[in-house]
Amino acid sequence: YSHLETYSELNPPSSEDSYHLGLLAYLAGDFTASKGHLRHADPALVAEAAATLDDPSFGAGAREGSYE
Repeated sequence: YSHLETYSELNPPSSEDSYHLGLLAYLAGDFTASKGHLRHADPALVAEAAATLDDPSFGAGAREGSYE
């Protein structure tokens, strides 16, 4: 997922992009990066993924809203 982060430096990611970055970081085992991205992700997508992954800690924490 690091190649996607490179593009994020040029253009702030959308809420959906933040979700994808957070999910990819989570699957790669980088939970710190995952939480950072998921703070800016669509809450509905995060909740759906948490249920699918059966991990209530996925995306848990304070939300900061989108970068937009």
